[in-house]
Amino acid sequence: MLAYRIPDVAPAHAADRMRAGDHPGLVRIAPAGPWQFSAHPEGGSLATWLGSRVPRIDDLCDAVSCSDGLTYYRPSPLPSPMDLAKTLHSSDEIDVDLVSGVRVSILLARSSPRRLRFTGDSSIGEPLTEYGRLARVVSERLAEADADHPITTDDADVRRLLLLAIAQRYRVTEELLDDVGWISTADVDPMICAIMGSDPKAFAAATGI
Repeated sequence: MLAYRIPDVAPAHAADRMRAGDHPGLVRIAPAGPWQFSAHPEGGSLATWLGSRVPRIDDLCDAVSCSDGLTYYRPSPLPSPMDLAKTLHSSDEIDVDLVSGVRVSILLARSSPRRLRFTGDSSIGEPLTEYGRLARVVSERLAEADADHPITTDDADVRRLLLLAIAQRYRVTEELLDDVGWISTADVDPMICAIMGSDPKAFAAATGI
């Protein structure tokens, strides 16, 4: 079972803190929810998926300390994409076949919610989600990139965007994505193509990549 310990937040306050967005650790794991929170025997909260059986700590896999203070409990066995798929569906998405043999659905960034405006010439404003905002930033950086200022596969914005793209359709966190090992360096360009609305297969055929 996937679980996290949030050491500095009581169960009674964890859901409100996650909604308020004022706890970085809770914000970070929020896309993999919905979560439920129970008391951790060492203090703080234990986050598990809503509706699941609340486990004993001894039943969980070995604890791994995260850089932001959370504790991650790896699920065993590791879940498949089907196990993690959210029930949301949209025609505005593209399937990407990863080198690992996994097929994932990528929601186009242009489908992210945007602010609705009631004054001025334009009724559509800026993206409301981190996914939409970061896709715009990466798109602008890619347009400006050149041989002297390349964007590499270990770029922090790119890695965060790939995570957010997967998280639109699957209940994943950074630690879980590392464990399942779906994404390789060879998948970066096809995934970016899909995020920006280009079919990666058509792009590869046109460019010879």
